[in-house]
Amino acid sequence: MKYILMLALLAPIVYLALRQKKWYLYLLFGLICFLPEQFAVQLHDKLPLISATRLLILLVVGAWLLKCWKEKKLLLPVSILCFLGLNLLISCVNLQHGFDEVNRMFLFIFERTLLVLAVTGLIENRQEVDRCVDFMILGCVAVSVIGIVQIVFEYDIASVLHLVETAASAKVPDRMGLVRAYGTFNAIAFGCYCSIMLLLIYFRLENTKKQYYSAAFAVTFMAMFCTLTRSAWLCFAAIFFLLVVIRKGKPILRLLPSAGIAILLCLSLCLVQPKLYSAIVETGKSTFNTVISVLPPSLRPQRAPANTTDTPTDSPETPEEETTPNDDPYFELDKEFGLNANAPINSRTQQWSAMERMEEDGYLVFGYGYNAYPEGKIFYRRNADSPWQKAHAIDAGVVSLGTESGIVGLATMIAFLGYMFIVSWLRRTRSKEFDYFKMMLYLIPMYGMLNVASSFLHKPVVWLCFALFYACHKLENAPCDKCLRLPLGKQRG
Repeated sequence: MKYILMLALLAPIVYLALRQKKWYLYLLFGLICFLPEQFAVQLHDKLPLISATRLLILLVVGAWLLKCWKEKKLLLPVSILCFLGLNLLISCVNLQHGFDEVNRMFLFIFERTLLVLAVTGLIENRQEVDRCVDFMILGCVAVSVIGIVQIVFEYDIASVLHLVETAASAKVPDRMGLVRAYGTFNAIAFGCYCSIMLLLIYFRLENTKKQYYSAAFAVTFMAMFCTLTRSAWLCFAAIFFLLVVIRKGKPILRLLPSAGIAILLCLSLCLVQPKLYSAIVETGKSTFNTVISVLPPSLRPQRAPANTTDTPTDSPETPEEETTPNDDPYFELDKEFGLNANAPINSRTQQWSAMERMEEDGYLVFGYGYNAYPEGKIFYRRNADSPWQKAHAIDAGVVSLGTESGIVGLATMIAFLGYMFIVSWLRRTRSKEFDYFKMMLYLIPMYGMLNVASSFLHKPVVWLCFALFYACHKLENAPCDKCLRLPLGKQRG
């Protein structure tokens, strides 16, 4: 049965892609976020997986190189080359920590850089950009259906794609006795993925006014809710509040059909799975606790006494005063809420102390290297007087990036995002049209927020968005970025 359902979800994407001239490009956009990294073959535990998504990237890169050879020229944006060069420098230095650093070169440098270059080189007009986004939305709706089925029926369709075990195979703990929707990711990454995709779906809805985007928005929104992931909820709410304010309420009117569909879908799912209602309510209360805890004391509402039952994530040997969360909960949460009920802020802010430990160890500039957390190199402490403890989790993407590649890697990524933000600001249309550059002005801050509140660094959806940015930039004749033009022999015509 799982194979039949999976085929039903995959078939429309594959069929529609194969009908296009650049079918390989649209297969990449439709499937790269659908297929899990576990859908792969592992030749050796020290080598990168041979996954289906990497084969798709290889296919697209091959088509791009063939196109470059036929046209006898190769365009390489200088900004991408600078990003690649600095990351190569970091990895070369960090080879001192072991062979695993070669995996970082492959995974996060060559793979992502080639993805951006290939997509940029293959796209030739705005219609192809829109079509790529449409295939991303098709894949997102399919994954959202998988996620909703996981939490409502406790049935994982995607398990048929899990050929190998990876770090992504680890499940996030249940919440309110329910398996949190995780699609083909894990629950936290899936929530972040949905929040990014909601912005892309709105981009297409705003520009086409077609109501099937409203349905896609509603399904993806419900899937994000079913992840019960507070960081994704908060980042989505913050960015869309900003979107509504800047666009003077226009998104509210545009999304009214989506809201109606989402409400009906939510009520239907709660009837099928009654636990879902309490899980959403309790996660919502915890999300409000998180917001209230970061407000200045003068702005916080008066709190009624709460007998909270936060389950500590520390070992039994940790003193009681150190396991008490620093967050001040406003709403009392159910005893079955699960881990980290009342300390979402404290549990993440203490992770920044890993940078202090890294400085003490003498690795502040280039970090501990790839796989620093799995190898037990990262240590946290609650305050200046607390002892160092080996990290039991790493929930902040900024900390993960900083500890692996140091302040050089962190600064390189910030500069890369800053460059795209500035170019998007300069290239945005002056009209009321919500073009791709305007969308990037919201996506980049959302990506930054997600990696402060959670961890969503190197997921394919983000790099596909970056690739489309460079494609749109190229179509504008790249006035803000120089390119190296490398002739490949005698140019035709």
